Amino acid sequence: PSALAGIYFDNIVLTITANQKPAATPIGLLPVDISVFDVDANTDASALHDHLVYLNTTQLSSKAVNANAGALRVGYYHYASDYASPMWLLGSYIKGFAANNASYAYRVEVSMDVKGEVAGAIDSAKLAVRRFGDASDNTFETLTEDIALNETEYTTLSASFVLSASEAKNAEDTWYALCVMDLARTPNGQAKAVLFDNIVLKVTAVNSNKLEGATLDLGSTLTINYYADLDEDHKDAVLNVTRNGATVTVLGVYDETYKMYKFAYTGINPQCMVDNVAATLVLGEEELAVYDEYSVKAYLKNMINSSAEKLGISEAKFNALKELANDTLIYGREAQKHAKYNLTEFATDGIEIAENDALTTENAPTELNKAVNNTQEENKVVSVTLNVSNTIKVAYRVKLTDKTLAVKVNGQEAELIATTKADEYFVYAPAVDAGNLNAASTITITDGEELISSVTYSANDYISYIAGKGTSSSTYDITSAVYNYGISAKAYNLAK
Repeated sequence: PSALAGIYFDNIVLTITANQKPAATPIGLLPVDISVFDVDANTDASALHDHLVYLNTTQLSSKAVNANAGALRVGYYHYASDYASPMWLLGSYIKGFAANNASYAYRVEVSMDVKGEVAGAIDSAKLAVRRFGDASDNTFETLTEDIALNETEYTTLSASFVLSASEAKNAEDTWYALCVMDLARTPNGQAKAVLFDNIVLKVTAVNSNKLEGATLDLGSTLTINYYADLDEDHKDAVLNVTRNGATVTVLGVYDETYKMYKFAYTGINPQCMVDNVAATLVLGEEELAVYDEYSVKAYLKNMINSSAEKLGISEAKFNALKELANDTLIYGREAQKHAKYNLTEFATDGIEIAENDALTTENAPTELNKAVNNTQEENKVVSVTLNVSNTIKVAYRVKLTDKTLAVKVNGQEAELIATTKADEYFVYAPAVDAGNLNAASTITITDGEELISSVTYSANDYISYIAGKGTSSSTYDITSAVYNYGISAKAYNLAK
């Protein structure tokens, strides 16, 4: 044919991701290799044959690159007489893998921006999977329903699918992720041109129905997040987590970022960073995976011994991460000493640690919130401390002889926890993140509309108080560790 209707491609990205165990980071499970195809006026179209699928086409156009647009141009020649709708325009493929890789499944994620070169060029479009068990197998499974396209602006199509281990290892099969279109025709039967941009293909090898890795959240409490790639038949699996002989069952929640199920084991006390945590992924009586060697200490040690390049972050972010890991381990060590817990192995043992400067009035926090208003001796806030046994939270000690009075923290009814002294109770403020130690809470004691007592306080207020008392305080070391932990957490959150 003398006429050529064109399709334009640009920004084609191929990402191959290997999820590693247990080398995960607080920012996620990271790709180990990324290949990007930059298309310009000098690109040799034939070099891209192995990376694009162009079904129902004869060849890439000899003028593959539009020099003006800087985009890859795929030509096709089709007439109504030899064309079977719909047309398979663009895709990416995975071929079968050797049997020794049978334990791995593969997730394919594909997205692209699409629009017609002229109005009315596209009747419909969808993303689909097409499998070729043999040359006669032309069946496909749609990933999206028909999507309405804007004729003048790009519409983004995106979807994903997973090849199970048994499907992926069949060497006779080739799987394609495709954009499937019904195209409008010119009077002589030729398809009108369609434009593509921002084409992304991501292929992730996953250990099917296995634990892929774990990350650590350093928020108001220590949380280990386990990630598992579960197929439809195993999506109701649960994670049994055992620490110090006690087992809890954790339910999974689908994480849209990682496209996996996340099991969050939370509430690890700071003094328990050396404790081994064993996790077993189960569905009914079926044991799917075991992750039996893990601890907060081991995770933080891995972070300290890693690098910006390995983690895929900037040097500034990595330096902040190392300092945070360092100060978290010191916090764990001092929590062990304070709680007299497992004094045979400290969180810092076997790790090169940079000790922090001593907490003094010169380097104590200056952003303070303390405000006290007591109007009665028999009903008032007696004292304030900082509780770090599980989370970081302010603890108010309240004297309450009149049990009809209302006690609230931040406007919410408070739980009164009895002390060993008559008419005195502990009331806890909400836990705060390590990087936000200046977050204040307010406790009130009221009789109807009458305010009897009001105290506003933050972790920083307590740290400043202990700095003034110095090493004579029994809580000096743990308070100093909490303060430096908070400084590092805030610096990490701000690092780019």
